[in-house]
Amino acid sequence: MLLSAHEMNTLLPVMDRVVYLADGRAAAGTTAQVIRTDVLSDLYGHPVEVLHVNGRILVVAGDADPGATHHDHSASGPGVHIG
Repeated sequence: MLLSAHEMNTLLPVMDRVVYLADGRAAAGTTAQVIRTDVLSDLYGHPVEVLHVNGRILVVAGDADPGATHHDHSASGPGVHIG
């Protein structure tokens, strides 16, 4: 099944694979590989926190650092494709 959604927090517990898209790039893999602070922060180019609370996963966007001009695109984990 393929599903497109903007609000992913409620769907994460029932998904086994995800593709996140941002600015012409994508992060694809299992939810454990992609739904991580380092992977999503790299993809979006600003802080994203992945929180594990009471057995749930919450993805929360942080404030962008106005002084940041460089993004390290090497943070993807094993099995995660960002490109």
